[in-house]
Amino acid sequence: MSNDKISKIIIKLNRETKEDKIKWVKNNREMPSSLSGSEGLVGLVYYADVIDKTLRLYKYNFKSFYDEVTWELQVSIRLEFVERFSLKTEYIFPEDRSIDELYETVLYKTSGVERFADEFLNQENSINEPTDDNPFV
Repeated sequence: MSNDKISKIIIKLNRETKEDKIKWVKNNREMPSSLSGSEGLVGLVYYADVIDKTLRLYKYNFKSFYDEVTWELQVSIRLEFVERFSLKTEYIFPEDRSIDELYETVLYKTSGVERFADEFLNQENSINEPTDDNPFV
């Protein structure tokens, strides 16, 4: 598949996520089977069903070696097709900067920030006094 076609797929996934046509769910208990070696999960794992495929999206870190002893921790985002029930990787999309934008959209949509903003901004009195239960206000 061409890089152009892959970019178009990811851009459409992002657009349809923004339009609430694609719903993502988060999972904080699952370690993706596609992580290997020095790769480690950063944050949550997100899933969406699109047509007849299950997509998995997550951020991970890995060691990027300059030589045998010098390395730097890098962060990347992976988008995959996974088998619906076993969640085993079927296909890993090649790296594309559009995946970063999709990840940010998914974070925003799954965080509940829109609902919070609507509720918070519509409250009559949003000033809270500190209490023993919540000393930060």
